[in-house]
Amino acid sequence: MKQLCLLAAGAISTWFVLGLITGDFDAEILLILGIGVSLGYKVGKRNGAQEVEDSMEERVQ
Repeated sequence: MKQLCLLAAGAISTWFVLGLITGDFDAEILLILGIGVSLGYKVGKRNGAQEVEDSMEERVQ
């Protein structure tokens, strides 16, 4: 969870700095990044739980 907070802070600060440099504060980029990160987190969490179940089944057999 700490990594997600650091990722969000880094993305927002990078967006802000690039917005200051270019003068274009386009929030669409942050929206797309947020959707991608949340979907990736959910899929990774689900696959991680599945891998743990699979490894436990292998140990029992």
